Amino acid sequence: MLLGLIAAATADLGPAKLIYCHMMECSWSRLVSNELVSARRNEQLRKYVTLDGSSTHRDGNYPVRFSKRVHIEWERKPVATYVLCSRKRPSIAFQDRWDTQHKGRWYAHYLDLFNLAGYNTSSAVIYMDACHRIDLNVDDPARLKKLGYRPGTRNEQVDLTGPTDLLKP
Repeated sequence: MLLGLIAAATADLGPAKLIYCHMMECSWSRLVSNELVSARRNEQLRKYVTLDGSSTHRDGNYPVRFSKRVHIEWERKPVATYVLCSRKRPSIAFQDRWDTQHKGRWYAHYLDLFNLAGYNTSSAVIYMDACHRIDLNVDDPARLKKLGYRPGTRNEQVDLTGPTDLLKP
């Protein structure tokens, strides 16, 4: 019965989107909403809400996209990520949901889309979907330049007091 309720609840969501695969696990999300929170000059702060899930691939054979053969364990509640759509300061803010010592703490990933590391690759995928509705291809710098991005932007993880800290210069 519970599986039927979950299936019915997720039927109205966006399609399952592959975010990132690493160490025999893939992360997935389904879009719930993508709302404008604040806009100024050439920047938009967006609240990007998804239902997230994961799949296990012990053979190391990662899927390249969703198919019905992929078994995804979906979380019970949607999660909000805040995205600052900005050509000069691309970034996201998220709350720690896993570490019991830091649960609820806010973090930012400032993104140099031309120079990603493993820890911020999924953040860049979320950023590109929230801001441009496109899949990120890190091997396509020409496309990033065409969208107005330049290499060398801030690229680090920092603590925040909340998601609106992204709006501070």
